[in-house]
Amino acid sequence: MKIDNNVGSEPLTGTVTVTPASNTTYTLTATASDGTTKTATASVTVGSAGSPSITLTVSPASITSGQTATLTWTVTNAKLVKVDGGDGPHGGKNGVATAFGSGQVTVSPTANTTYTAVATAPDGSTATATASLLATEDTTKLKANVAHVIFMLQENRSFDSHFGQMNAYRASLGLSQDVDGLPAGSFALAPDGTRIDSYHFKSGCIENISPDWLETHGNFNYGNPGSSFPTLDGWVYNGAGMAKFSGMVTEKQGAAGTFTVSPAVTTTYYLFKGITGRVSATVTVTVDGIPAKAPPNIPNDADTTFTADKTTINHGDSVVLTWNAGTAPSVLINTWFDQLGARAMGYYDATDLPYTYFMAANFATSDRFFAPMPGNSPGNRTYMFAATTAGRAHDPGNLSVKNIFQLLDESGHTWKIYFTGKSATDQEETEPPTTLKRFTTFYNAHQANLAPISQFFTDLQNGTLPEVAYIEDIPGLDEHPGATLPADIKSGNHVQRGAANVASLMNAVMQSSYWSNSVFFLSYDEAGALYDHVPPVDAVHPDGIAPTDLEAKDNQFIKPAADFTMTQFRVPLIVMSSFVKKNYVSHTTADFTAILRFLEARFDLPNLTARDAAQIDMQEFFDFDGKPWAIPPTPPAQTVTLPCNYTAFR
Repeated sequence: MKIDNNVGSEPLTGTVTVTPASNTTYTLTATASDGTTKTATASVTVGSAGSPSITLTVSPASITSGQTATLTWTVTNAKLVKVDGGDGPHGGKNGVATAFGSGQVTVSPTANTTYTAVATAPDGSTATATASLLATEDTTKLKANVAHVIFMLQENRSFDSHFGQMNAYRASLGLSQDVDGLPAGSFALAPDGTRIDSYHFKSGCIENISPDWLETHGNFNYGNPGSSFPTLDGWVYNGAGMAKFSGMVTEKQGAAGTFTVSPAVTTTYYLFKGITGRVSATVTVTVDGIPAKAPPNIPNDADTTFTADKTTINHGDSVVLTWNAGTAPSVLINTWFDQLGARAMGYYDATDLPYTYFMAANFATSDRFFAPMPGNSPGNRTYMFAATTAGRAHDPGNLSVKNIFQLLDESGHTWKIYFTGKSATDQEETEPPTTLKRFTTFYNAHQANLAPISQFFTDLQNGTLPEVAYIEDIPGLDEHPGATLPADIKSGNHVQRGAANVASLMNAVMQSSYWSNSVFFLSYDEAGALYDHVPPVDAVHPDGIAPTDLEAKDNQFIKPAADFTMTQFRVPLIVMSSFVKKNYVSHTTADFTAILRFLEARFDLPNLTARDAAQIDMQEFFDFDGKPWAIPPTPPAQTVTLPCNYTAFR
């Protein structure tokens, strides 16, 4: 007699014990001496022991750096438990603990850390629990030494595009090469399948790229923007899409056609065959006698003609564009040049940005410093003031929440916002351009705290610098890609000119009497959809308010809908002070609301939201006992050597 399912031969009568892992039917086959057989069956239903469950607690919930806390977990119906501390000092690949049941472990993080415990049942199902530990540093020395804090945000540059070559520069100085910079061989694919390898920019100016809500999630995972898994493959698609739809004139099937346009300004039109991203012909139309300052010098393909029935018109007149592109399957007419999206993959190095590379390498930087929200500049700049947008994924509008300057004001601390661009002859700039205007009531009541940028230099010289100074971005000098004109390929914001402006501000502080007791934070408001190989990280929701202004395209492509629980990409950071550790590189994950946390720690302010409360207070960057930079260094001048040509950037 035999029983199947690996039981085997058994006596004619008896019992046998089995341990099936799932529902199983056993068949017994009895064979007589003449070879005839009889069968019988018995079924065993395997019931679940129950879904796994786990709780995780930490006690105490708040410690001072150097103290210990106890993580305790309790599980049911689980065979394995893994506890991880994320990017904290007890995180990494090995995690905090691995156990086969309930247990506890002692931890001693130096920064705020969220611990995650995962319980796995025998059938492979899992349960997860988290617990957060607030680790604050002793602020006695911070308060005794730092009297003034200056901070500012430039625009739209990723860490890899700006500081991705930092290790090579540090090697030239004989320093360690422990910066997580741009990996060799980094690339992305264009819509036509072209591989775009990372490359050294040859121009200080490029056309803009969108880092808005959908585009940022698309850079994270182009095929599934709502996924929690980063594929980091949307960069070039995003750049191509921005160019195509921002400069769209017409797109038609077939090689020949006409189209009527009515340009408001002198404009160059580009003709592209199919989706190749290569310009095959151009034509420029002059409006109101204003000539093209620098039209592109691109010869037409031999098999292509592209003409305008009038190349000089008055504003409001119409022009008929006519083309014949040989055997092209389709034609795109556009006023933007980089239809391939290749500008997303470029980078600068220390030969282009000698000043900022010097400052980052000699003072301090971080390779884990992120823009706080997965959107564009207005939202991220609002986070710099309030650590939230109160539910706005796009334009934050007017807000009723508190901002950092209101906290300073209520605590009796002095502050100013320095701006540029105010002009009585420019209707758009009759008020100081500052993010503070989003907090209308507070803004209207504190006009005396707003000053032109020239006053910053005066305050440094006269000893009238406030305790906290924020420097607004300066249009044209903020390093933002774009500001390009449709008939001037040499137009646009020049990255080196922006860096030179930063140098003038930082040098003025080093040369002032405030050098001995001040800190200067320089970062960027977001990554600008320029390539970065490190994905955004999970983030603490600032206030529990879900996005209230998602657009149709957001809802169409981001499923499930995204929230404010993920950062944007990494941005450059320089921390400058006489107290900064020399050549320091932080690897601690933070977003730039950590600067708010620093201000809160220094001036005994409450947290604005749960987001800034969860950040490091940035004291790891400083040595308040040694004062490493009592005598400031002499940085190199920031030169302007790169041409500005958005058609010749690689």
